[in-house]
Order: sequence, then C-alpha cells, then structure tokens
Amino acid sequence: MKLNESGFRITAPATASLALAAALLATTSSMAQADGITITPGIEVLSLGFFASQGTGSSVENYFPDYGVNTAIRYTISAASDAGLGVRLRYFEFDETEPHFGTDRRAVFEMLDAEAFFPVFTGDSSSAEAFIGVRSGNIELSGADFGGVDPYQFEGTGLTLGASFAHQINNNFGLNFGGRYSIMAGDATFTPVSTNVLSNTIVQTFDLFAGVEYMRSFRGADLRAHFGYEVQFYGTDSVYFPFAIDPETIGDTGLMGLTLGLNVSF
Repeated sequence: MKLNESGFRITAPATASLALAAALLATTSSMAQADGITITPGIEVLSLGFFASQGTGSSVENYFPDYGVNTAIRYTISAASDAGLGVRLRYFEFDETEPHFGTDRRAVFEMLDAEAFFPVFTGDSSSAEAFIGVRSGNIELSGADFGGVDPYQFEGTGLTLGASFAHQINNNFGLNFGGRYSIMAGDATFTPVSTNVLSNTIVQTFDLFAGVEYMRSFRGADLRAHFGYEVQFYGTDSVYFPFAIDPETIGDTGLMGLTLGLNVSF
C-alpha cells in the first residue's frame, strides 16, 4: 500500500481501473456538452455493520471486535443518453478501527467501479437496466491472532456485472432493487510466520440492495432521494480470507445496513 501526498491510497492493481475511470470521466465531460445527455452526480451515506463467518474451534468475537454500526460513503457520477445508454463511476469506502484485546483492529473496504449500463426494458411505470464493467478493490483486515498494523491486505481487479429494477408508484414515489456480482483477482499480503504473500487470490463480492425513492423536479433538475437497505458480501475459495478466521475453512466477511442517498440529474 502506498500513500500519495494527500493521503489517499494508491494501489498497483487499481491502475487499470483508474485509467478506465479517467476515460469514463473524459467521456462524461464530452457527453455533457452534447444535446440529449443527462449528467447525474450522487452521494450515499450508509450506516453499516461488519459481519464475519467463522470456522471451527472458536467464535468470531475472538478474532474481530464489535465495530458496531458505522458510517460509510459512496460517490457516483453517470452520464446517459435519451435512449438510456450510459457510463457510471462509483467509489465506496468503509474504514473503521476499534480496540480489541489491547490492540487497535481495523477493517477497510474500498471499491472503485467503472461501468457501462443499458436498458433491458422500459414500461409505463416499470423499468430495468443491466450493467457491466470493472471493479478494483482494496481490503484490509486486522485480526487478533497475528501481529502487525494491517496483517491482511487484498488488492485486486476484475469483472463486475448486475441489474436493477425500478417501479414508479405515483408521480413522486417509487421502488427499486437489484444486485451486483464481481470477481477480483490479485495478491493477498499478511504477516504470519509461514507466508507473506498469496499470489493470484480470487475474491468474489455480492451486493444486494432494495429501497424506496422520492422524485421531484426543481429548477430544471430532477432530484431523487433514496432510502433503503444494502448487503455486501466478500468471500473467496482461497485460504486466509480473512486470514484471521480459521484458515482451514472458507473465510467470509460482509457489511449490511441502511442507506440514504441523493442524486441530481440535469
């Protein structure tokens, strides 16, 4: 892990996604100058709890602290044509630290998504879209059975795809739900005595969300406020993910909780 002058992480596996993100931003900028293009920036505040599965022999509490419910942020910007074709860039970060057995334990999940989306169908009151793109992720976990500042870190990049469905109840309220599946490949670095780096590690993620939206027009812009529930699952068939949970089993972690978002289309 490296830090630039402003303190943000710069990871090698993220280079491809950052390049794609830059290309998407350039595309968004050029699309913004064209007629019939809608630009939509947005922000979500998520209230998430941290969860983990456990193998044999002990409980999760022996490996991770109770992080409680914590705030995470997601930023989104998209550009779409009148036909519903578009590109989207998303950045999510969850970063919390709690003392556990006399040592601070940290959980970090950073995900950068660069996606293209398109309509599957559009009806009078319902619509659905599908999307495909690239996800770059950084995961850091501190468990209680190994030392070090960040004993486990995974950095990887891979394919992401998913779909969402929206149904308009009336002029102002609607429902939406959907999911996203991603597979990232990269290196896992940690500090047990036996091994320092596991190369070619696979991490898969499932994201599910459902909620209600409030929509209205204001001074030439369309405002959407979203309230819902989201589940993020991180798992792998590679051992030592997270390393602190019994390594003879598959390790799985997850985040879940409420979301509150706002975006503006113009």
